Amino acid sequence: MEITTTGTITADLSDGSKFFGDKQPSFHHDALDNCWVANSAHEKDDWQSFLITLRIPYEGDVTNKEYSIDNDYSNLTTAKASWTDIKGAIWAPFPAYSGKIIVTINTKQQTVTGTFNFTARLPENKELVVSNGSVDMKDFDEVRATSNAEATGTFTATLEGGAYKEYTANQFQLVTRPGNPEVGLKVPHWQAWSQNYSDGVPNRSLDIVNISFARDLGPGTYNLPEFKDKILVSYNEVYPGAAGYPAKSGKLVVEQVPADGSSHGLFTGRLEFISEEASNGTRITFKNGLFTFDSNPQTPRRF
Repeated sequence: MEITTTGTITADLSDGSKFFGDKQPSFHHDALDNCWVANSAHEKDDWQSFLITLRIPYEGDVTNKEYSIDNDYSNLTTAKASWTDIKGAIWAPFPAYSGKIIVTINTKQQTVTGTFNFTARLPENKELVVSNGSVDMKDFDEVRATSNAEATGTFTATLEGGAYKEYTANQFQLVTRPGNPEVGLKVPHWQAWSQNYSDGVPNRSLDIVNISFARDLGPGTYNLPEFKDKILVSYNEVYPGAAGYPAKSGKLVVEQVPADGSSHGLFTGRLEFISEEASNGTRITFKNGLFTFDSNPQTPRRF
């Protein structure tokens, strides 16, 4: 299934350069967070790309609706934005902490247009100011919207250096993804996604682990730097403050993986890694990770 969204995201950057996001545009409804997501990538060269992602409250059709942008992920009435630096298969996201978006969404015509600006904090406490931003997209991304299958499972780990001391997931997805020649893994892969979602206070996602694993790999022990073109691992804190921690070094032990060519199955194993430094100046150590994903092809992702 091909990505069906067309369009661009463009913006001016504080270093004097331009962002022209015409690669892999996507516009879809994220049912788990109940928001619209629009993103696209600017390809700098064969090795490096940049991605702007806009997350807009899901309120149906809106016309010139203004939302402030912040990094308070417990506030579902504000928009969110992020700047992601992609080098090969390593994704380093930097959430915006301030900004504004004015947007028009037409669900019948499947369009989103708008303007935006935001500021994100990069490593070494540097700021990136994104101004004169424009989003203009058409057609929902059917790959993101319909190809996901929810899964059951478990994922536990101990953490050092971040906001939490342990990770215990309670929501899971195991999905197939095509290779992306421009952004991220270039080969077809499994995406094993999990999060710890709080139903109390805050009623919000707390943290997320994402594993992308090439479909032509089987059970085995993998050194993450050696397999950077076929395996992508990241840990993300969502609340109380957003921070992305892509794996820099570590080991993934895969005990079971669905057969290449299948659409569902069991994905089990162990994971340990040390992350890259996040925009907040910290890095995390992810230890004793144990995971099981069991997808059910008869349970489509919610809309």
